[in-house]
Amino acid sequence: MATVACLSIVTPGAQSGTVKIAFYNIRSGQGIEAMRGHTTPFSATVNCDPKAGAVNAWGVGMVQQELVSAIKNDASVIALGLAEAWNCGSSDHVRRVLEWKADSSERNGVALIARHGFSGPVDWLQLDTSKNRNPRDTMWVVHGRVCTTAACGTTVDVYAAHWSGTGRKACRPRTGRPSNRSSS
Repeated sequence: MATVACLSIVTPGAQSGTVKIAFYNIRSGQGIEAMRGHTTPFSATVNCDPKAGAVNAWGVGMVQQELVSAIKNDASVIALGLAEAWNCGSSDHVRRVLEWKADSSERNGVALIARHGFSGPVDWLQLDTSKNRNPRDTMWVVHGRVCTTAACGTTVDVYAAHWSGTGRKACRPRTGRPSNRSSS
């Protein structure tokens, strides 16, 4: 159901010597629609409250099951970057499912969660979207000094981001091929 990417890093001071950083585009807990001919127990909606009608993948517990099996039960995973972390899939909701110490909150859906917490405040960098089709759709990079153990004796700098650029220059097709001929 979900793709969670992990990166392993060898760090002195970590309990096993290796830590993992994960990233998950949680899509607000919505899940992905089933392939043709298959069914899912959830709907394509932002709703995760069964009292309010049809629910998404968070509402039926599928996202939480994936978080527990892929991340929570792997003690070497010390940080999780999130994209589209809104509504049901907010950084606070995910942190509570994982029972981790800290989350960065989110800015336009980008967030960072740390199993053992952060050493100091997180930093945010807002990317320039002034030339995008929708300049008000802000894009962010979050950085945190993530503790590798509960005692926070060592940290790893972790960054998370999720962005796109739609400015005219980025999307302009090439109209011609460069010529290698010299003019005479």
